[in-house]
Amino acid sequence: MPPGRRRRSYVGDIGLLATKVDMGGDAEAEGYHLIVGGGSGAQSALGREICRGIPADELPRRLEIGLGAYLAQRDSGETFYAFAQRRSIAELAALFGCSTESLSSLQGGEAGAHRAAMGG
Repeated sequence: MPPGRRRRSYVGDIGLLATKVDMGGDAEAEGYHLIVGGGSGAQSALGREICRGIPADELPRRLEIGLGAYLAQRDSGETFYAFAQRRSIAELAALFGCSTESLSSLQGGEAGAHRAAMGG
């Protein structure tokens, strides 16, 4: 994947990075890593990866759950960017229905690899 495309996944309110998901044995499925809370311009920030390896067929439900939580819990007039910035990775992951197992892989060296890929 071209580096520019990968970077765009990290600067939107919600970013998706395509991946293969291990389904057990030799089986793989199309899937995504979920990145939230990025911004550009005056609100320049890299999004935070909150979930890894979401199978493509589960993605619409996860997004619906997370965006529903945002609409229900946001302060009056609060943007998604502001909402995401005041929450931890664990809180955001829970809002989108991501498991703590998915988060554990983000705590180690892979997070550093993602920062390096982004030039940081």
